[in-house]
Amino acid sequence: MIFLDTSVAVDFLREQRRCTIGPAHRKLQALRQDETPCLSLFVVCELEVGAFLAQRSDEIERVRLFCRNTVVVYPDLRFAHLYAKTLAKLKRQGHTIPTMDLLIATTALLEESVLITRNRKDFEKIPGLQVEGY
Repeated sequence: MIFLDTSVAVDFLREQRRCTIGPAHRKLQALRQDETPCLSLFVVCELEVGAFLAQRSDEIERVRLFCRNTVVVYPDLRFAHLYAKTLAKLKRQGHTIPTMDLLIATTALLEESVLITRNRKDFEKIPGLQVEGY
């Protein structure tokens, strides 16, 4: 499994809408066969918000189609403990990170997977998270 941050999904959808092969497409095409692209439920939430803000039914349908064709991972009982432990550690170190980013990162941490993102700055603060840019 390999997790996609919202930035990757948004870039991929934009490239798809424009019929272009850009960095997000190239990154996903370069994944090995055993690297299944996954989305945290929280990425799906952010994508849905963006689609609704666009106020275009075609955009909502494109997001939903993308999500249906990707493995979506939901939090389980281990989630709250790891989220709290990670947030406490970050706060003790004086770091702040947007809540949704930490929720997305926690999903990848639980699965011991890499998170692909364009937003490396925040995610690289998270102890133990494997971050890959594009």
